[in-house]
Amino acid sequence: GTAQVGQTLTSLPGSWQPTGASVSYRWVVGDDTTPSDDPTGPAYVPMPADVGKTIRVQATGTFEAGWLPASAWSAPTAAVPPVVAPPRPEMTNVVRPRIRGELHVGELLWVNLGRWTPKPTSVSYQWFAKGKAIKGATHRRFKPTQKQLGTRLRVKVTAKAAGYTPTTVTTPRTGRIKG
Repeated sequence: GTAQVGQTLTSLPGSWQPTGASVSYRWVVGDDTTPSDDPTGPAYVPMPADVGKTIRVQATGTFEAGWLPASAWSAPTAAVPPVVAPPRPEMTNVVRPRIRGELHVGELLWVNLGRWTPKPTSVSYQWFAKGKAIKGATHRRFKPTQKQLGTRLRVKVTAKAAGYTPTTVTTPRTGRIKG
């Protein structure tokens, strides 16, 4: 098998002389110094505590009285890799958000959220003019000032939901802000 957390490693008995020997197994994780607590049996499932360590198995063959037991070691596995969380699905923007309101200095503009799958549990906003973030303009609503006169605005909208990768979309640009 492959040395990964949760994946079963299996040891095969191999060939023993004389035939008919019974085989027992002892699994050794890393630089084991306490053999008495080693897992036994023909299979072992690596645990999170095994990450970064190699695993090997010792097979011991025993026969009837008068025969001495014999042991053989497997080669060590590669180090058990860290557990990687499965990728989370992304939020999906179904209908793109848009800026609404009168395009005049001092008039209130707001972002229509659009539609998302799944429904967002939190949304963040950043307004832009001339391709640069407008300092402090991080809410759904914004009143353009003289600084934005003659510019076009956009908003980056980031939607989040539990268990999903956040997604950011940008609204279409507005017309130019008038005085």
